[in-house]
Amino acid sequence: MPRYAVETVVDNVLWRLGEIEHRRRRHTVFFARRLNAMSEQVVAKLTQLVAPGAEVIITSDDPASPAGTALSDRLLIPLRAIAHIRKAGLVIENLEAYLTRPAPVQESAETSLRLMHTQRVALIDGQAIDLSPQVYLFLKILEDADGDEVHKRRIAEGLV
Repeated sequence: MPRYAVETVVDNVLWRLGEIEHRRRRHTVFFARRLNAMSEQVVAKLTQLVAPGAEVIITSDDPASPAGTALSDRLLIPLRAIAHIRKAGLVIENLEAYLTRPAPVQESAETSLRLMHTQRVALIDGQAIDLSPQVYLFLKILEDADGDEVHKRRIAEGLV
């Protein structure tokens, strides 16, 4: 993770550490502690700062403790699972392993492909529609084009 200035979001509870990119998707990384005490305020701040599913919260708390709170649908990563003390200081490792695990599909009217890589589904009016391998490859070709036109020959070559 490149160096960023640490920014306090909620005093003594939540700090913004920076951003990382994983699978062409940007994630904002936060550090949190004592989440149960101020979960509503933390969720309100997170909603202002990042799109749903684009946050990664490293926490010194037990990640199961916010279950049943407003933070229950957020990606919480225990600090003890990814932090190691080395000669140079504290080193964060294996963060990407947590970003590739399937995220829970929430009830909404969302239509998107944000779960295409993690769960191989497309959301249409909040319903998770499974993507066949061929449809996944087709959508991946379009995604890789990043908005540019894709010739049918390139699509045919990609689907072989």
